[in-house]
Amino acid sequence: MKNLYPLAFAIVIGLAGCGKKTASPGTSQGNFQPETAGSQWTYAVSENFNPSNSVLMVAAEAQLGTTFPPFDTSYSETLTALSRDTSIGGLQYSIISADSVANNNIYSSIQGTDYYGIGVIPDFVLSGVGGVGTELPVLYLKDQPAKTTWTQSVIGVGAAPGTTDTTVYTITINSINGTLLVNGTTYTGVTDETVKILPGGLTALAAGAGVPAGIDLSLTGDYYFARGVGLIEVDVNSSLYGFQYTQKLTSSSIIK
Repeated sequence: MKNLYPLAFAIVIGLAGCGKKTASPGTSQGNFQPETAGSQWTYAVSENFNPSNSVLMVAAEAQLGTTFPPFDTSYSETLTALSRDTSIGGLQYSIISADSVANNNIYSSIQGTDYYGIGVIPDFVLSGVGGVGTELPVLYLKDQPAKTTWTQSVIGVGAAPGTTDTTVYTITINSINGTLLVNGTTYTGVTDETVKILPGGLTALAAGAGVPAGIDLSLTGDYYFARGVGLIEVDVNSSLYGFQYTQKLTSSSIIK
């Protein structure tokens, strides 16, 4: 994804790879991470950020003495599975090569029915506050029944030198084995999950901005994965931050 500064959201996918991994148990249509080298996915992406529409962002600008530039952009990006793996934290990860638009490669690993990734879940960076430490793996998907939920804390680099910021991910499977129409194609075997991301620095920021206690400060998005294909759609509509994001699969070439 493009690195948009000072506010950057990069929603990228954990799709293919080349590691010698096995499909999730009990699945005849394959797993949610095709792994054959040369497989490709092309996405239409739309991003909109208007800080003036967000009380929280206006307050952040005042507290930090900065201005967050708005943006409204649409573009296409292509990701390609490579014939290379890498070891991170004792796990073997497939490498997904990003084009010049997506900018950063993605790393993903299947462990039984669990899917770990780096760069799979949104990046969030707010200058002077902190952000999501996506250099560390996140358990972004489970091949489990609907209503399955899990929480993970990731400690990343903080806003100030030598500090850290803890980001909490809460992920819930909404439905499994569904269908979804995306850009004229109907996909089957679809799992829908909601991902909520809460960087620790935002709690203090919200308090200073006068946001009432009890308001959910999480960045929330819906992700849709199709068996044998991978990620087919992402929808993020975070009015609290004046931000909207969509990512939809326009074409794919999955090598069996």
